[in-house]
Amino acid sequence: MNAEARVREARVDDLLHRAHAMRHEDARGALVLCREALGLAHALDYAGGVAWGLLRTGLCELVLGDDDAATAARLQQAAALMRSLGDVGGEADALNLLASLHDRRNDHRRALELREACLAARRRAGDTAAEAGALHNLALTLIDLQRWPEAMQHLQASLALAERVDDALGEAYAHKSLGTLLAEAGGHEEALAHFERALARVAATRDRALESTVRANLGRSLAARGREAEAVPHLEQALAIARRTGNREDLWTALAALGAAHGQAGRHAEAAALLEEALRAIEPTGNRDAEATVLAALGRHRLRGGDAAAAVALLERALAAARAIDADTAVAALHRLLADAHEALGDLPAALAHLRRHCESEARVHGESSRRRRQAVLTQVALQPLQRDAQAQAHRADRLASELDATREWARQKEALLEQLAQQAQLLEQMAREDGLTGVANRRWLDLQLARECERASRFGHPLAVAMIDVDDFKAINDRHSHAVGDAVLRRLALLLRDSCRASDQVGRYGGEEFMLVLPETTLDNAMVVCEKLCRRIEAHDWRGVHGALARVTVSIGVAGSSFGPDAGELAAAADARLYRAKQAGKNRVER
Repeated sequence: MNAEARVREARVDDLLHRAHAMRHEDARGALVLCREALGLAHALDYAGGVAWGLLRTGLCELVLGDDDAATAARLQQAAALMRSLGDVGGEADALNLLASLHDRRNDHRRALELREACLAARRRAGDTAAEAGALHNLALTLIDLQRWPEAMQHLQASLALAERVDDALGEAYAHKSLGTLLAEAGGHEEALAHFERALARVAATRDRALESTVRANLGRSLAARGREAEAVPHLEQALAIARRTGNREDLWTALAALGAAHGQAGRHAEAAALLEEALRAIEPTGNRDAEATVLAALGRHRLRGGDAAAAVALLERALAAARAIDADTAVAALHRLLADAHEALGDLPAALAHLRRHCESEARVHGESSRRRRQAVLTQVALQPLQRDAQAQAHRADRLASELDATREWARQKEALLEQLAQQAQLLEQMAREDGLTGVANRRWLDLQLARECERASRFGHPLAVAMIDVDDFKAINDRHSHAVGDAVLRRLALLLRDSCRASDQVGRYGGEEFMLVLPETTLDNAMVVCEKLCRRIEAHDWRGVHGALARVTVSIGVAGSSFGPDAGELAAAADARLYRAKQAGKNRVER
């Protein structure tokens, strides 16, 4: 290669380096540099420059929300070129950006495959900070797939890796996403703490786009807690940064959150202007989820302002967008808003029809979130009378539409139906957490609580213990006395476990005849004392109250503990291994 060619290749590398450095502050300016570098690399037949030019161009287009099809083709070509050049890190970058593109299209299963391939590549390259980022991004896709316990584990692992190498950016991303997940799960105070930590760490970086995202999340969380005065300054800063960087997703997120906060404070003109601008920012991206969210907010705003007809038009558009991506939770909420809008217009049959669909959508959402067939069946059985009653009320509303007292009758029917919906929602929430046979926590809830307690123990350096408990010779009980007696034994054992534990402990059925205890603030030695007493109490219990011929029931227990940085999966696996050791050592005993 002659000296002139080397100089021109160095020019390509410099352009790409400058573009990457400025992508978070001026994405459009960075895109101009990327395209210049890519054109020069093609002219030079510089393969490495072409690969990285395609990758950096795709990144800037993704940030700006430009043409998805062209961006996808560019990133696929970049991944193939990186692979042919043996550049594992570059290939992982391309896979990660392709996954983000599929997530934006709501194709989360394809995104998950790409995220897992990216994580494998990061681990092959041995880059700890990049591995932390891959774990974080994998967790985001798992959140979209409603696999929260797995997402929580990946986010905690990402945070631990970022802290190990003092990666402020990685820590900020992990805290931001932990806050988002905890807010979704109902842990609002913990979510706020994570958002505040994310904001503190992002201040040590040059990533202003992430600062915009964090401030938008923090402001939205504060507004949801009724703290609008604290929320608005964060949201205004998030919007100012997004306008400066050109990041389209940050722009519409900040606009929508600020519009909602102004609406809550009664500043309706400001709210409407911000929400309409958010909608214009979304339209070029094809993001139906975002479109449904902002249209719903606009419809709600119009309804509060007394323009029910405009609200119906906006809410119908939001419903079409939500249905297009099977966003069942959003569909349920939109049917409820449409019921209120049609009621305001005096169209009582349409209002009741939407209220009935809201009920059906709510039941479907909760049914999908349950992993147990028993709970799904109970949900369907519980919904049938409600659906029959809703249909009957729809017929009555049709007959009453021409009568003078139709409005009073509708109000009475609506109140009764809403009361039934509230009771149903309470039942569904209980079923989502409880084991249908024993009444203690189910496996899904145990996993979530164990992950939360592990994060808490890691954060404060407090001890945590886990015990796995298995009924000895349970098959013999079923064979000798019947499965009904076996079920009664499990119910009685669950009661003994719950009565023997503190209010802060978690007791649940892990599967079959196996139970788990999560013991916060408990050292391994103290956990052994608790479990020894429990083992002896179960052995001494009068089991003839369950069945006259049942003389004795015993359990084997495996205990594991950690005083620093426990991993939920490793802690549960260790307790399970020690339970197996207790079984091998003769049963009716506790092993550590």
